[in-house]
Amino acid sequence: MKAAFTLLSIVLFAAATDAGRFAVLVGNADGGSEVSALRYVKNDILSVKNALKRYCAFSDDHIVTVEGKGPQEFRLALTTLKNRLSPDEENLLFLYYTGHADREALKMGAERFSVADMKQLFSEFPASIRIGIFDACQSGSFTRLKGGKLAESFLFRENGCIKGEVILSSSSPTENAQESDLLHNSVFTFHLVNALGGSGDLSGDGRVSLSEAYQYCYNHTVASTVRTEGGVQHPGYQFRIQGEGDVILADLTTVQTGILLEGDIAGSVIMLDASEQIRADLVKDAGSRVMIALVPGQYQVVVGKKSGEKWRSVIKVTDNRQHPLSMADLVRMESEVSAAKGGGRGIRIGTGLYGGYAFYSFAPGAAALETAYGGFSAFGFSPRFTRACSGMQSGGRLEVMTNSGVLWFMEFSRWSFANNAEYTGIEGGIEGDGGYPFTLSIRDACSINGIDLGVGYGIHTGLLRNFQFMAGVRFSDITYRVTTDVFDAMYDFNGTNDWNAAGDIALPFAGVGYRYIPLHWIMLTGNVRCRYQPHTENIGTSGNTDMTLGLPLNLSGVDCSLSVMIAVSTRGAYR
Repeated sequence: MKAAFTLLSIVLFAAATDAGRFAVLVGNADGGSEVSALRYVKNDILSVKNALKRYCAFSDDHIVTVEGKGPQEFRLALTTLKNRLSPDEENLLFLYYTGHADREALKMGAERFSVADMKQLFSEFPASIRIGIFDACQSGSFTRLKGGKLAESFLFRENGCIKGEVILSSSSPTENAQESDLLHNSVFTFHLVNALGGSGDLSGDGRVSLSEAYQYCYNHTVASTVRTEGGVQHPGYQFRIQGEGDVILADLTTVQTGILLEGDIAGSVIMLDASEQIRADLVKDAGSRVMIALVPGQYQVVVGKKSGEKWRSVIKVTDNRQHPLSMADLVRMESEVSAAKGGGRGIRIGTGLYGGYAFYSFAPGAAALETAYGGFSAFGFSPRFTRACSGMQSGGRLEVMTNSGVLWFMEFSRWSFANNAEYTGIEGGIEGDGGYPFTLSIRDACSINGIDLGVGYGIHTGLLRNFQFMAGVRFSDITYRVTTDVFDAMYDFNGTNDWNAAGDIALPFAGVGYRYIPLHWIMLTGNVRCRYQPHTENIGTSGNTDMTLGLPLNLSGVDCSLSVMIAVSTRGAYR
């Protein structure tokens, strides 16, 4: 059924084609039992598709995607499209693959698609220019290059005389391609998309050529992987072209949404979105104006000078508007922001304050006290003690978070409450007719000092992006005091009784939170946590009474809190 649906999609796609730019985007996270599944194949395909549509003049109905399928669907996408196009048309084919591979074949689930068969289909496609991009391990075997060093420029020209094909690979024949939890893409694809969005515009003419895109991807992929466990990753290329010039992949002169870097900005430029993801990373020369295409949102722009100075600005990008940015719009940063690219290990150490609202149950202790004072019903009332209480709590937080999303945290908190109640009854008949007033005043108060130790995990992608889940144990030091004052007018008696309870309770908790990072060094986190007490604890009592009474407490409850975290270390971590 899925194969039939895929076939129908390809036929409908092919039926609508005409001369122009066409793309086939293929990805499979499953490389079989020999390798672990990839995490960001869907992100890779979506990122490339959006870049082709926004910046590269590919219409939506000229792009077909094959995700999570096997060689049959890959072959079908190319051959069906091939049969619908005329060999005489000046078409451009953009073939992109992300997934597992070795020197002999693409690994697509339990199946293999030989490199030789795939290259034959690619070379026979009726297009004047064929561009193949392969982001996979050992993909350099497609180009038969050893290192991927840029030895000469591509020679293309968009004048109808350009004939041939180009193959770009993300790694050399002896290297593994890498994906990054920090970038939420494969490393090579991430930089390819950034290049098309304007970061690869090395000439500053508002256009990104194929050679410019490759040079950008090569430099940044090497830089991003130089310190990763997978080792340095060297992209490679192969070309067979007739003609001179260069193929323009992206034309940003027609893009109206983004940031326009003015001529007085020179040096390294990094743009981060609201979730601290890199959306542009380039080195800009003075004098040129460079357009960086972006989707609407808030961005942090950091410009680094050769002198080591850092300058920063925060810009809200709105739809259909180019936002000019010059040095006059930047402010100098007091300290350097440390950030590592790629999938290397990094941590963020944060400390801050939080405040929240807590709800706790005191029902077991209240029930025990009400039983002890049950005899007061003879005076026409039944004393009630605090069964539940809520109020504000405050504290501090220390956390360590890694690039992978795992975090460890410790919180200190304090919470307290106090209640008063008064009951009046009659002793010895009706008041005024041999009866006398009888009064019972109740004051109860509790203070809780807690330390929370927990672990959590933050989600980086999908619908739950920026949500984090946590679990741990709260160790609470509790002081609970109930004071009763009795006034008996018949006997002119006024007495006080104190119930004092103190002890320690460990309560497990679980919760969910949402993290917002408006700046690189500050985080806002909202949490909702449920604390569960599986059984009632008797934490011990002492009182000025002849009654024997244990004062049990059940501190299950819920608290909602808002943390404001300041990052004191961001070594190797953007998030």
